[in-house]
Amino acid sequence: MKKLALLLAAVLVCSILGGCQMENDPGSSQGGVGSSSSESSDLPAYEYNYNPYVLPSLIEEKLGDSLSVYKAAVDAIEGRVESVPVKDESEFQLVTGVLKEYYPPFALVTAAEYSASDAAMKFSYRYNGNIHAQKISDYPAKFKNIFMLALKEGDGEVAKAMGIYLYATSSLFESGRSGLTAWDALNGEADHNSYAEVLGAALLQAGVDCLKVETKGGDGTSHLMILAKLEGNYYYMDPFGETALSDGAGLAAFGMTQKDCVKNGYLDSFTLRTGSSFGEVPPAADDPRFSELRLCARWKFDEKRENIVIIVDGAERDWGPLVQ
Repeated sequence: MKKLALLLAAVLVCSILGGCQMENDPGSSQGGVGSSSSESSDLPAYEYNYNPYVLPSLIEEKLGDSLSVYKAAVDAIEGRVESVPVKDESEFQLVTGVLKEYYPPFALVTAAEYSASDAAMKFSYRYNGNIHAQKISDYPAKFKNIFMLALKEGDGEVAKAMGIYLYATSSLFESGRSGLTAWDALNGEADHNSYAEVLGAALLQAGVDCLKVETKGGDGTSHLMILAKLEGNYYYMDPFGETALSDGAGLAAFGMTQKDCVKNGYLDSFTLRTGSSFGEVPPAADDPRFSELRLCARWKFDEKRENIVIIVDGAERDWGPLVQ
């Protein structure tokens, strides 16, 4: 039943984005890594290269000299190594906090502990060597499958963000469990926050700088949103909120300001998730073009993916070029 639901979701995304090639289709690219677009488009498939170290620029700044330790920890997890040198417990807390927040395969680690005697972080793993290696090997393919549906080579930051946002809003299904991560969602199990977890992880892999922001709802419930940097400015995105506002096919919660977020039911409480701590949120821009999308019930790219067409009150309207 879950496989059928996921297949239907893939068909939905393909239809909204203008058609796509399925992995075993004779016309698809080698290895099944195609990309969505209009069927008449000659745009090439998005060339995706997995970057295990990718982080938001502000988080890299926070790591500072510890960035090399972070990368060593990522290498350790990829290779199921149990120990990584750190200079002190403070660096351990910083690095493991960022790993938990921005490196989805950290879900394969069952425990991360600081050893003062060894000046090292110690990892324990969920699976044995072969299973762990297989899951690490399969991980980049999760993004390839998303980008096959969502992106085309040459897409700018706004087009990438819109395509991946549509994936997150229309292709995830809640399992009924809470506290799930991007790793869980990429493997088919989501809750309301993992919509944003997947959006953020995929945006970073596609080269779009973004951050995780925790907000508080009117009832005090924490809610995760993404603050994406598009054309030099930050904008809020709430993929889970979109599922209620437009059934997941619109852009009502895309490119928001803090005021827009408050109007959608969130209190004026925004904190940046930085790993082991919280930080100040960068100011979001107010782009009047994105404000026009609030009533958008459905949208699609044009053939060249230079404009989008929005459907408002049942009528199609050319929204205009994606880049100002």
